[in-house]
Amino acid sequence: GRNLNIFIRIFKFYIVLVIADLQGTNKYDIIDELLDHVAKRTGLGDLPHVRQDLRHREKLMSTGLERGVAVPHCRTDQVDTLTCALGICRKGADFDSLDGQPTHVVALTLVPLSKPAPYVQFIASLVLAVDQLGADKLLACADSASLYEAIRAAVGK
Repeated sequence: GRNLNIFIRIFKFYIVLVIADLQGTNKYDIIDELLDHVAKRTGLGDLPHVRQDLRHREKLMSTGLERGVAVPHCRTDQVDTLTCALGICRKGADFDSLDGQPTHVVALTLVPLSKPAPYVQFIASLVLAVDQLGADKLLACADSASLYEAIRAAVGK
């Protein structure tokens, strides 16, 4: 549908990083782990400021959705393009999700302040793709490369 088409376009042009086995035990540890992953791969500037923005956003309202998915996100001047780090938490973590279930799939998204990015559509499309794949299939991915390929296959690119 339309959402998948948006995701395919975004997936082609925006940065998507993956971690197949998050080690964090709570939502803040997981957010930190994903953010550190982004910083190492992209040269993210003011890491403490971005970390603070993500934590502030999470305290305002939990980003734990339903069916094992969480989408911590914030707008920041530290990225020039929408950047997403997708991680799998095999043990499950408490993200204060809407359905009260443990979170297994976490998509940390940083949105540039400088240019509007369709991050709401991106997040919705990512959640749709994860939903269509099913958390079980993602949890079965042995490493980051197979996780990346599973997501790519789900969006048709």
